[in-house]
Amino acid sequence: MCDQRFSKNVHSVIKRSKLDPFRYLHKVLLYTCIYLHMVIICLTFYQRFSRHVHSAIM
Repeated sequence: MCDQRFSKNVHSVIKRSKLDPFRYLHKVLLYTCIYLHMVIICLTFYQRFSRHVHSAIM
């Protein structure tokens, strides 16, 4: 009961504040995750591509 009230107060304070730090943090985390995934995909693709090139040359 007390926890719910406290969390509601926190949420209302966050909503009232112009710059929502949690939303900003969430966006930052989301973009970092997407960026990391893209980097990993690019690296794996590059490794496969380089292997294919090496096998073709050999």
